[in-house]
This record gives sequence, C-alpha cells and structure tokens, in this order.
Amino acid sequence: MDCRYMKKVKSVMQWGKIILPLSSIRYYPPRFTLRNPLMQGVTNAFEAGHEVAVIVFKLSNLHDLIEPANSQQHSKLQKNMKKLFQTVVELTVDPKELITLHDYYGEGITLLITVDHDRHSISNIDILFKKIKDEVSHSYMKQYSSVYPIFEVGYM
Repeated sequence: MDCRYMKKVKSVMQWGKIILPLSSIRYYPPRFTLRNPLMQGVTNAFEAGHEVAVIVFKLSNLHDLIEPANSQQHSKLQKNMKKLFQTVVELTVDPKELITLHDYYGEGITLLITVDHDRHSISNIDILFKKIKDEVSHSYMKQYSSVYPIFEVGYM
C-alpha cells in the first residue's frame, strides 16, 4: 500500500516541475512535452549575446564498472554518477554560466554552459572539463575503489 502511494506522490512531484523556473531545475531537468528547459536556457544565453558550449562526458568503461546482466547495479551506478557530477559542477562552474547538467538518454552526461569570448577561451573550456572529469573520477574512486572510471569527453 505505501509503495503505490509513494509512486503516485513521485509522479505528481514530477509534473509539478513544469511550473518551476529554469534556475530550480538546472540539474537533470525532466523532459517535458510542453516545455524544454534545455532550449529555454540556450535561447536565454543566445539572447544575452553569449554562445553555448556543450560538454559531453561518456563513461567508456561502463562494462568494467558493473557486473554483466545486472540492471539494478547499472541504474545505481547511473544515479551515483549523476550525484557526483552535480556535486562537482556545483563546486566548479559559476552558477551564472551554468545552463544545465543533463542526462543524455543514459548515454552520458551533458553540461551546457554559457561562453563569453571576452572571458573564455578554448583552453579555459579544456581546463574546466578536465577538472570536472578528474574530480568525478577521484570521488568515484573514494567511494568504490574497484575500477577507475574512464570518460570520453568532448565539446562543441
């Protein structure tokens, strides 16, 4: 009985996110048919005269980190990686530059930031994504010292 009640409450809470402002749903925003928080953030950045950098972090050794055919472990790993990325991004990226941190259909984690050419260069973006990748890997190793996570990182 309690389990069904909790599922209903979670469902209602997800729908309630539709009315939240973009600043409240920056981390792993749900996909809405009525509203796309990613597009809203990108559009706002373009209207403010900025460009947007999309940085993708894909875990390339996922099969080494989980046991084969264990879907529970896979979802737990994804949830933990999302939390690690959120914590590191909160500490690393200026909130004014952060558009969103997005789970890209379970394939990887995507970070969208505003880029101002007066303050940012390609080397700054390189330093940023390397710092995030290293911090997440280090934090993961603290929690689970079994295998070191290897990320494929790219941006545009």
